[in-house]
Amino acid sequence: MAIKTFSTGEVLTASDTNTYLANAGLVAVTPSAVTNGTIVSGTASATANSAVSSIVLKDVFNSTYDSYRVVISNLTMSSTAAGTVIYCKMHDGTNPASTNYNYAFARIDIAATTVAGTTAALGTNGVIVGYGTGDKFGTAFDVVNPNLATHTLFPQISGVNASTGYMYQGAGMHQTSTAYTALQFAPSTGTITGGVFTVYGYRK
Repeated sequence: MAIKTFSTGEVLTASDTNTYLANAGLVAVTPSAVTNGTIVSGTASATANSAVSSIVLKDVFNSTYDSYRVVISNLTMSSTAAGTVIYCKMHDGTNPASTNYNYAFARIDIAATTVAGTTAALGTNGVIVGYGTGDKFGTAFDVVNPNLATHTLFPQISGVNASTGYMYQGAGMHQTSTAYTALQFAPSTGTITGGVFTVYGYRK
């Protein structure tokens, strides 16, 4: 969108205001369908069915946007074991991509005021997008280039392990030059229930 320059004393019309509002910030993208979940009525968000092993949000990536923001909140996890994580996999709407994931984290121990590295080589589980123990999980992260035939980047991923006082900061990628339209989320152990999953596109 071209940015209009206003002169002193010029009237800001309803048309100009609506144009700016319609072309600014993040835009919630409604999934076309959700596997093991449903779209929350009146919203663009999805919620997981009771005690499912994963949830898939279909057709949330397209050519309209190059980069996306994903927000997960109020998700119930059946496992409260230390080290329980949520994995994210790229998905074509039918099957998840099952190879070539990589990520790395620095772990900050608040009580001991130390920082330690924790890394993973290329794997099949997906990119870890958050650590969590306790009965609720939440996180937010960016996904860059998911619908382009190039590597998908997760430039800033983080998590909090409430039971240990650890915080994690890192980044990840899917090193396959393929365009994807969907995302799958799955816990490393146990099941998930409820929560709010929302994908936003960054306006160009």
